[in-house]
Amino acid sequence: MASKVHGAFNVVVLIVLVLCMVVDAGVRDDNVWASTHMSMPIQSQMKSYNTTIHAFVYVQPVDHFEYGVASVTSFQQRYYVDNRYWSGPKEGGPIFVYFGGEFPLDDTLGNVGLLNDCAPHFGALVIYIEHQFYGKSVPLESIDLAMASPEIRSCLTTEQSLADYAEIVLSVKANLSATTSAVIVVGGSYAGPWFRLKYPHIAIGALASSAPILSFDGITPEDAACAVVSKDFKELDENCYNTIRRSWGIIDDIASQENGLEFLSRSFNSCRPLQSSSGMKTYLSNLYTLAAQYNGRFNTFITSVCSAILGDKDLIRGIIKAISVVVGPQESCFEIMADGDDRAVVIDSNSIKAWKWQRCTELVAPKGCNEDSMLPPSRFDMTAYTKDCLRRYAVLPRPHWITTYYGGHDMAVTLRQFGSNIIFSNGLRDPLSSAGVLKDISSTIVAINTKEGSHCLHLTSSPDDPKWLVHQRQREMRAGVLVNNVDREIVEMQLFQSYTFRIYTLALTKAKIYFAGSPPLVIARGGLSGIFPDSSTFAYNFAMMSSVPDVVLWCDVQLTKDGAGICFPSIMLDNASTVAYTYPNRMSKYLYHGVPTQGYYPCDFSLKELASIFLTQGLPSRPPNFDGDGFSFLTVEDVYTQNKPAGIWLNIQDAAFYSQHKLSMTSFVISTSKKVMISHISSPDISFLQGLAKPFASTKTKLVFSFLDEDMKEPSTNQTYSSLLKNLTFVKSFASGILVPRSYIWPVDPTFYLQPHTSLVVHAHKTGIEVFAAGFANDNIIAYNYSYSPVAEYLSFIDNGDFSVDGVLSDFSVTASEARDCFAHVSSNATAPAKPLVISHNGASGDYPGCTDKSYRAAISGGADVIDCPVQMSKDSIPFCLSSINLIDSTLVTQTQFRSMLSIVTEIQSSPGIFSFNLDWTDIQGLIPAIANPFVGSLLYRNPRFKNAGKLISLSEFLELAKNASSLAGILLKIENAEYLAENQSMSIVNAVSSALEQAGYNSLTAKKVMIKTTDSAVLKALKGNKYELIYEVDSKIRDASNATIADLKTFSDSVVVNQESVYQTDQGFLVDLSNIVQHLHSVNLSVYVQTLRNELVDISYDFFSEPIAEINSYVMGAKVDGIITEYPQTGAAYKKNLCLTMKKTPTYMRPIQPGQLILLGTPQDMPPAEAPYPILTVGNISEAPLPLVEKNAPSPSATIPGTPKSSKNGQHQITASAVSYFLAIIVAVCQLL
Repeated sequence: MASKVHGAFNVVVLIVLVLCMVVDAGVRDDNVWASTHMSMPIQSQMKSYNTTIHAFVYVQPVDHFEYGVASVTSFQQRYYVDNRYWSGPKEGGPIFVYFGGEFPLDDTLGNVGLLNDCAPHFGALVIYIEHQFYGKSVPLESIDLAMASPEIRSCLTTEQSLADYAEIVLSVKANLSATTSAVIVVGGSYAGPWFRLKYPHIAIGALASSAPILSFDGITPEDAACAVVSKDFKELDENCYNTIRRSWGIIDDIASQENGLEFLSRSFNSCRPLQSSSGMKTYLSNLYTLAAQYNGRFNTFITSVCSAILGDKDLIRGIIKAISVVVGPQESCFEIMADGDDRAVVIDSNSIKAWKWQRCTELVAPKGCNEDSMLPPSRFDMTAYTKDCLRRYAVLPRPHWITTYYGGHDMAVTLRQFGSNIIFSNGLRDPLSSAGVLKDISSTIVAINTKEGSHCLHLTSSPDDPKWLVHQRQREMRAGVLVNNVDREIVEMQLFQSYTFRIYTLALTKAKIYFAGSPPLVIARGGLSGIFPDSSTFAYNFAMMSSVPDVVLWCDVQLTKDGAGICFPSIMLDNASTVAYTYPNRMSKYLYHGVPTQGYYPCDFSLKELASIFLTQGLPSRPPNFDGDGFSFLTVEDVYTQNKPAGIWLNIQDAAFYSQHKLSMTSFVISTSKKVMISHISSPDISFLQGLAKPFASTKTKLVFSFLDEDMKEPSTNQTYSSLLKNLTFVKSFASGILVPRSYIWPVDPTFYLQPHTSLVVHAHKTGIEVFAAGFANDNIIAYNYSYSPVAEYLSFIDNGDFSVDGVLSDFSVTASEARDCFAHVSSNATAPAKPLVISHNGASGDYPGCTDKSYRAAISGGADVIDCPVQMSKDSIPFCLSSINLIDSTLVTQTQFRSMLSIVTEIQSSPGIFSFNLDWTDIQGLIPAIANPFVGSLLYRNPRFKNAGKLISLSEFLELAKNASSLAGILLKIENAEYLAENQSMSIVNAVSSALEQAGYNSLTAKKVMIKTTDSAVLKALKGNKYELIYEVDSKIRDASNATIADLKTFSDSVVVNQESVYQTDQGFLVDLSNIVQHLHSVNLSVYVQTLRNELVDISYDFFSEPIAEINSYVMGAKVDGIITEYPQTGAAYKKNLCLTMKKTPTYMRPIQPGQLILLGTPQDMPPAEAPYPILTVGNISEAPLPLVEKNAPSPSATIPGTPKSSKNGQHQITASAVSYFLAIIVAVCQLL
């Protein structure tokens, strides 16, 4: 009778559940979020499941954590409810939740033996939830569409999947009025333990089955799993083990023979021809690994594999039979993929698409094999792994993120302190058990291991289960962490404890990112010393005005003869002051760091004497124009009282030197602290800091130990700074923080490429020490990895996913401020405004050779809205992309046999060249591209490691590449030399472009935007009537255009491209004026794009702080251009997503620069003479005759020495080469071959 009542109750519960959903939909119809995020019953394809396992879908947001496009995109996530044994909410019946793994849920339902055993015992409701992006729980209802969208696939993360589970569990509990029912989560892989740690208020316990949560960040040796595989085979069949080891050499021998790979491909029935023996060996290694991982109750897999291999005299045939054992019989062929992923052998093709993304982003678990392994020796290659992920998804793996977000290092300590109620269950024949938790951590975090077990075996059930497997389940049931006789009072207490834990976890999470509990400090070294003389009034004032409100002002303290403390960057006054002019005979020679050194020392002058000396700019790369402004030395008290900063940082570099001259830096600092609120005191001298420890013990002032070059010795201990770095516990005894050069954290190799970051920050934070990074300046030479973007460098220190330093010491505090507040922690899914349009210039030509496949792919992955192709024509009339019709400009053509084709074509250019129309496309395609280096004279090289990377592509290849890039809004095609090609080469470049666009499908209504740019108005007139955006390029500097010119422009163009100086006129590095050209063109609805923006500091005005983001911001927010054409499109794309653009009040460091203001601050005698204003564009400048008809067999011009100057399309004369320069050019070209 009781069972009938129980069954009737289950039916009632199910009816109530469905009714609640229907009622819920009606009640919440006015609430978009509530009405879309709920469960619905599936009219499902129920297989042979028990009819009491009911199918539902829950409409999930793709993105739980942001408010962009992905957050309002939803998908239907499948889950199933088994209520056969539930005692109901009033009886306190618990809820068991099974988290599906990285595969479809279908085959798991009703076959999770542990849940089947436990549910009747505890009267539990069982929920099965399918993992996002697997099975049928896929956004856009197609894994291919989902993975093709960068915005959607970026939401396939462990964090999102845990949030999915949380939403469904809470929804079911609410619908069943089961808010007090305890939840126990069960799952293979990562989900169980991580869910318990991240959502303790939802799940009071977790069973983690075969969870390799120690696979990451070097915690487990990379060959550990391989060692388990070898051990499994050797223990079960040593003959099989030895045969497999011997097989690798046999496969190599066959592959090395003529037609050997063809034989292997045919023998193994590979779907694709094998390219190497390593591909076959990788595939077989993965197969043997899976045989060990899923070995089963009675060693079924390994035994069957070995029987197949040893049961045939022909080893190759035996191995083929073994493949069928693991993979199953194939009707056609075996999909042999040498991608290093063991799951690829058996997982369905849809699941593997999702799994590869996870492996390329968060789940980076290094695997390799040593020389003693049964499997071929291999080492994990992070570089190759990264390249593969970049190739597949244009994404960089984050190998340290898992341990940052979930923990991993010192996991036992973490779990003991912050975790509870977790069972870690492992079968030791499972290779993944090598990365599992195998020992009890506390009385409520226990490990249950079975020697014979394999991967997740205990979760399944069978009538013939061996005793050891039954015993394993019984131990899990008896474990104290599973809930028995749970009543409301206990659950409420546990929920309270879980919420408390959750709040603390959030605080800890923030502390891990920001160790000090707040964003990293911006420390202005000597004020805004990148522009004004270091430690001058203007430098400090402008730092305060242009930086974050909590900016800290840095003062390098020097002592005068009469004990006054002044702010000055060096103990020598020579370099950055007028001391040598004022006191030419006051030099002294003292021992400085043990070396006799002559110079002007502050301790030789009184404060009164220093009043007649003025501060000057100490670095030649910075503007000297403010040296005549008469900046006097400032005392520490002057800096504080004039600026009232949030903090003032005193750096004491040479306390010992001043001590030798009877001046006490300790006494000065202590006395100053009574008048000035000192936030930090730093020094590289341990004894000095130890002397301050007691006086400042009860204050808020922080003592910071400053590290110098690693090989230098600290004076009081005589130890090198590198050795002191290894003893941070000792450092903590006298300092609360350390100040280190940038290279201590991100080393740079001799070729100026970044090395992997060190563990310094993480280690210091674990020790309880803050870390400040020094040496930031926009005019520093930084690693090529940053693409000359100072903001990118800052972000690598404060937003890299692994750690954040606690402060940055910068000469350009304005840039550090924008990096911290505008660009740090911007979501990859953040939506960007439509304007400005970011248009590439020859692709990402600042990082790769222009117009190559690599530069275009880099532009796309970097976030360009539009990629461009300057169209050239080959001799055989193939249109292709290249920056210039002269192949010398962007290839190594002069190092080939085609150097003999050097000639002058006066209609194109006055200097000699090798022109595209003289070579067939097959010849051009084989040329080696060369990266552009426009600033080599300033020793600013571009990405030399990839200076010849990539291949040239045809226009049709370009169009196909762009069409398949879902993130692109459109393409820009540049057409030049149309008149010459028609008259002299019988080629119509306009027709070639039109035909290519038509054939590629760009004329359809749904195609991407097509923009055509040219300096030839006749080209635009010829294309009038198409749906293209026609853009006229003004290739000369202008300040405006006449009304008649603008009216004429409007008749044949939709937009205009102008160069930078036509918008902001500059004079010797300073902005002097903002023209009216953009406003004038906008008045007739012509869009305006500015070109060509570059990141190198020598191309950027001082007013923009020699920094590309400030430059872009001024063109967009100040000049109001509609788009930018840039050689570094990733910088433009990053600008569009910066957080400051959406703030109600734009911070000062993200406001447009007003031209002419900085130049006014200098003295007139130090300012450049005024330049003549640029001309106004006239109708005559833009008028062109119609394009000539193409003539067949027109003669090609012969090489000549030009005698007359050639004018640009806009009427400006260009320089003509003389005969001497012609012959010099030939000599240079020949010399390139030597």
